[in-house]
Amino acid sequence: VPFHHFLRRINVDGTAHLLKACGGNKTLRRFFFSSSVAVYSGQYEPEEWPLTESSALRTDGGSDLTDYGLSKVAGENLVRFYARKFGFGYSMVRISLVYGVGNKDTNQLIEEALSNPRFGTGPAASFPRQYIHVDDAAEGIVRATVYDSAESGVFNVAGSDPMSNADIARVIRRFSGTASEADLIPDRTRGWRRYVMPYDVMRAKRI
Repeated sequence: VPFHHFLRRINVDGTAHLLKACGGNKTLRRFFFSSSVAVYSGQYEPEEWPLTESSALRTDGGSDLTDYGLSKVAGENLVRFYARKFGFGYSMVRISLVYGVGNKDTNQLIEEALSNPRFGTGPAASFPRQYIHVDDAAEGIVRATVYDSAESGVFNVAGSDPMSNADIARVIRRFSGTASEADLIPDRTRGWRRYVMPYDVMRAKRI
């Protein structure tokens, strides 16, 4: 099955079926939808940051990311449509990159940083990524689901201390004992770079 067909079947058709099934439930108070910051993909210039929940939704990044982002945009629109139609509330979170123990992507990231000497180099190496730990992502989901202040809200759920691949590679090499002399020199740009964030998370912090 092509990847975009799989995404449509799960993220779009599956969401629509669930919303229709919930529509007949008079006791439903709030529908929760897990979206993604992929709905903003393609907005890679600092002049466009920070992206808030009211920023334009654009999905013109790489092919897989575009398909994934489009499926999430469609899912969000379905939630709004059926919430109005049936009169129930909703909350949605746009989650950033999640990491944690046992996560396949986290393990691959570490393995690549250890085995590939070019990891953390190149034009995209300094791009800030707002990784969020799985425990913090889970807390954001719970708050958006049960807190009254999250009713009919959309929230960016992302880390508040951005790190680039260059930062990650430097840290991993230090801990693995393979650091170069350059890795051991304090990076004075971290002082200001940590405040340059693609995604604004202040609304989520106020839940």
